Amino acid sequence: MNRNSIALRIRQIREYRNYTQAFVASKLNLKQNTYSQIENGTIEVNYPRLEKIAAILNFPIEQLMNQDFEIWNSTPNRSNPVSEEKNNVGVVLMIQELKNEMRWLRQQNEALLQAIQSLK
Repeated sequence: MNRNSIALRIRQIREYRNYTQAFVASKLNLKQNTYSQIENGTIEVNYPRLEKIAAILNFPIEQLMNQDFEIWNSTPNRSNPVSEEKNNVGVVLMIQELKNEMRWLRQQNEALLQAIQSLK
């Protein structure tokens, strides 16, 4: 996957989360202008830093790097493409958050079932 494609995904997810570049940069111990260069594709991001960015944005790194995984609609609404892209990023993030919540609920359910079994 090319650098500009990853940079675009990072920017879109950050904007959806309503995080500023300064906020993400501070979490990475970078200056805002250096982080801006990451989002512009000027600076190539190594894997460990990409992992940190994905964690800060609470987005799976596998999906961030998978060029076949579309974050945004490939045929955006021409009247407002930024809004359309942001909405599609939102759907992907919402799905991921729901999957995480389902995983947590399954774990809680399993713990409750084990507790019930121990009472019998």
